[in-house]
Amino acid sequence: TQGVEGDFRVLVTEDLEVYGSFAYLDFEFDSFELAGCAFGVTPTNPATGTCSLTGQTTSLAPEWSANLGLNYSREINSALNIDANLHLDYMDDYFLSYDLDKNRVQESYVMVSAVIGIGSTSGNWRVSLIGDNLTDKRVSYRSDGLPLAGALTQGTGNAYSGFYARPRNYTLKFEYRL
Repeated sequence: TQGVEGDFRVLVTEDLEVYGSFAYLDFEFDSFELAGCAFGVTPTNPATGTCSLTGQTTSLAPEWSANLGLNYSREINSALNIDANLHLDYMDDYFLSYDLDKNRVQESYVMVSAVIGIGSTSGNWRVSLIGDNLTDKRVSYRSDGLPLAGALTQGTGNAYSGFYARPRNYTLKFEYRL
């Protein structure tokens, strides 16, 4: 396994900051001979009914990932501040299951989120409008085979369950500090 990571943060002006990071991951198992097999895959070790993942990647390990964002903050007058943030997250495609089932792969994506807020310069209160997953990407974080699916279909099919990111959503947030 090898990789590299980097990040930066630059104050472009007194009001504007740009930040980001990236990661490259080159992962492969040196030796993994007794892994579970994906549905429909013939075991490479028939005696144990297992598959070899030697030389393969692992689940939830994208080769590339990155993020980029902008923070803007400015005093409107002696009583009010306005601030905004735009944030992008990139993730390369990755397997969703430990057995590297080719039916359970999350394709690469970019997720976008944004915040705009206004508040007192004293920090006593703030109102923010927050938008997450603004491009409404369907992103899965994990997927597993359902245990009885193969038995119910007499070995001819499978079914999967998964955990997904929330779809596009908005939040109006009110903060007040005593």
